[in-house]
Amino acid sequence: MVPMHLEAPWSPLSSRHEQLRPGNAAIQWACGRRGRVTIVTVVLFVVVLVLAGARQSHTLTSSISSNLDQFSTWRPHLPHLPASIPTSLRKPSKTALLLEEGAISHVPGNLHKSSPNFHLFLSSLEHDIDFCKTTMSAMIMNYPPPTILSPFVNSARKADWEKSKLKDVLAYLEDKRVVKDNDLVMLVDGRETWFQLPSELMIRQYMTVVADANRRVKKEFGAAFAQTIVFGAKKTCEGDDVACRHMPSSVLSSVLSSVLSRDTYRTGEGMKEAEELVPAQYLDADTLMGPVKDLRALYQTALLVLDQGKSQYRTVQSVMKTLFGEQMLARRIYKKENRPAPLKMFNHISGTLKGSKKKDQTSDFILEENRQYEFSIGLDYTHALFQPLMESAEDELLITQPTIETEKTLKDRPRMLHVSSDLPSVFVNATGPFWRPDDSTNDPSPNDKSAYIDKLEYKYGLDKLPRRDTAWTNISLIQNAYTGAIPATFRAARGSNSLGTKQASQGRDGRLADAQSINGNVAWTSLWYAGYERALLRRYFRTPQSPMGYHTAAVGGDLLWDQRGGRGGVWTADFSLWLPWGEVDGVCGTYDLISTVFGDQKGVWLHEDEEGGGKKGREEEEAELRKHYEEERKKDQEWMQKMEEERLEKERKEKEERERAQREKEKEEREKQEKERRAKEDADKKAAEEAAAASIAAPASTTAGEVVNNAVENAAPDISTKQGQQQQQR
Repeated sequence: MVPMHLEAPWSPLSSRHEQLRPGNAAIQWACGRRGRVTIVTVVLFVVVLVLAGARQSHTLTSSISSNLDQFSTWRPHLPHLPASIPTSLRKPSKTALLLEEGAISHVPGNLHKSSPNFHLFLSSLEHDIDFCKTTMSAMIMNYPPPTILSPFVNSARKADWEKSKLKDVLAYLEDKRVVKDNDLVMLVDGRETWFQLPSELMIRQYMTVVADANRRVKKEFGAAFAQTIVFGAKKTCEGDDVACRHMPSSVLSSVLSSVLSRDTYRTGEGMKEAEELVPAQYLDADTLMGPVKDLRALYQTALLVLDQGKSQYRTVQSVMKTLFGEQMLARRIYKKENRPAPLKMFNHISGTLKGSKKKDQTSDFILEENRQYEFSIGLDYTHALFQPLMESAEDELLITQPTIETEKTLKDRPRMLHVSSDLPSVFVNATGPFWRPDDSTNDPSPNDKSAYIDKLEYKYGLDKLPRRDTAWTNISLIQNAYTGAIPATFRAARGSNSLGTKQASQGRDGRLADAQSINGNVAWTSLWYAGYERALLRRYFRTPQSPMGYHTAAVGGDLLWDQRGGRGGVWTADFSLWLPWGEVDGVCGTYDLISTVFGDQKGVWLHEDEEGGGKKGREEEEAELRKHYEEERKKDQEWMQKMEEERLEKERKEKEERERAQREKEKEEREKQEKERRAKEDADKKAAEEAAAASIAAPASTTAGEVVNNAVENAAPDISTKQGQQQQQR
C-alpha cells in the first residue's frame, strides 16, 4: 500500500522538486508578507490609474461637449464669469431707474454714466474701400465709434509700425479720462473685418466664451487662474516662431479628430495636406477682446518684450504668441508642482515603467523671479467672436436658412458636426435685426414737421427695410458648420468689393485665386444686411434724435457705449481728432468710395435728393477740398521755406558770431603771446646786462686783492723783526 502524503506542496515536508515549480514558488511568494504588500500596492496603483484616466476622459469629453453645445440651452446666469467682467454693460443705474419710473421729478445735476463703456480699436495703414466697408459695417451693427490706431501713416520701417500699434493702444488704456478698469475693449483689423452681429450679441457671446473657458481652466488648473482676454484663433502659425511649439491644442482637437485631422485628401492634382481641416489653435494678435485692466497689464509687458527683443520677431504677432506660450508653460509648471504627492509618485513610476520618449515641454523652461507670466489669455476656438475666412474649409461655413430644403442639405454634409436651425442662446430676447422706433404711433415731433434733420427724415426709397418685428430666426446668417457658432465678425481677405465681385489675388500655391474663394466662398453679399446698408446706416445716424436717444441722454447715458460723443465717424488715437464718415473732410467721403461701398446707385451719402444724386456737388466739394489742401500745402511749404530761411539766417549769424568771437579770442591770444615774448626779451636783456657788468667788475677785484696780498707778505718780516727786538729789550 502506497502511503498518502497529506502535506501541502509548499510545506517543509514536500519534496524539493515540487517546491521549485514556477507555479508553486509564485503562490508561496504571494502568501508571504512581502508578496501580499506588493500585490496590494499594485492593485491600488491600478485602481488609481483607472480612476484618473476615467476622470480625465470624462473631464475632456464634458469640456468639449460643453463647447460644442454651449449654445444649445438658454443660460441666463454665467457662474464661471470672472469678477473683473461686469455681468451687464448696459445695466441702468439706480438713479436712471428712478427717473424712468417717475420717482424723481427733476433730473439731478452732474448726472454721469455709471455703467461700463465699450471701446472699439481699428488698426489701418490705408484709407480705402476695405476700410470703408469695415467702418460702415461697425456702424450698422451699432458698435461704438472706432478709434483708429496710427491712422493712414506709412512707416518706413515695419518695426516702427508694430511698436506704434502697441504704444497707441497702451496710451489709450492708460488714459483715465476715457477708460475705466472694467470697460471692455475690442481690437480688430481696420481693413479686413466684416461685422455680422450687433454689439449687444457680440458682448453676450464674449461673456459666454469666457464663462466656458473659465470652467475648463478651473477643471484643469483649479481656481488659481482665470480667463478674461480672448484672442482670435487661426489654423496656421507663420514662420518658425518658437512660440508656435508651445501653443496648447484646440479644445476641439479630440472631438473633431475623426474628420478634422491633419491628413491628406485626394484632389484632381493629387494628394494635398488639408490645413483647412485642422481645428484652429494658434493666436491671432489682430483680433482680441477683454477688460481694460487686464489688457493694460498685457500691453505694458508686450511693449517691454518688443523693446528688449525677447520674442523671435519684432512684431506684435510674435510678441503676443510668446506671452501666451509662456503663460501656458507657467500654468503647466504650477499644475505639475501642486499635484498631490501620491499622484507625483505614481506619474514618476508610470513614466519610468513606460519609458516614454516624449519630452516634457516644461523641463527646459525656467520661471524668472519678479516677472509676470499670467495674463488671463485664451483663444476663441469655436469662432463665436472672430472667424477667419482665409483659412476656412470649403464646407466649413454655410448660410443658415430654417427651411426644409436646408435641413435636407445639412443631412447630406457629413463634416457638419454641429449644425442646427436653432439659434444660439444669446439670441434669446435680443433686439431684432431690423427693429426701429415706430414713428407712426410715437412721433417725437410736436408738430407736422419731422423730428430729424432734413437729410435724415424718413424717405421710403432710402429707408425701406423688412418688417421691424422680423426675428433673427428669419434672417440668413453665416454659421460655422464644424462648431455650430454664428461668428460675430469675419476676417476677410482684402479685395472683394461691396458688390461681391471677384478680384484676382495670389493664392497659396502660387496660382491666381479670386478673393471670394480665398474667403471660404463667403462674399460681402453673403452678409444678412447686404442690400440694406444705406437704410440701416440711416437708422444708425437717426438714433440720437429718436425718442430712445432723448430718453437715454435724459437718464444719464447708461445705455450708451462711449461717452466721448460723436456718431457716424471715427476718432484718431494720437490727437483724439474726430473725422466724420461719408464727408469730404472726414473718411470715406469721396464719390468713388461712397458709390462703391454702397453699390446701390442712389447717390452720395446724405445728398441723395440732389441733382444727379449729389455727384456733381460732391465732385465740386472734392475739387474745392483738393484746392484747399493744395493751398494749405503751399502755405505749409512757404512756411517751411520761411522757417528754413530763418534757420539758415540764424545759422549764418551764429556762424559769424562764432567766427568774430574766434577772431577776438585769437587776437587776445596773439597779444598775450606778444606781451609774454616782450617780457621774456626784457628779462633776457636785463640778465645779459647784469652778466656783462659782473664780468667787467671781476678783473678789478682780482688786481686789488693781489696788491693787498703783496703788502701783507712784505710787511710780515718787519713785524716779526720788531717783535724779536722788543722781547730782547725786556
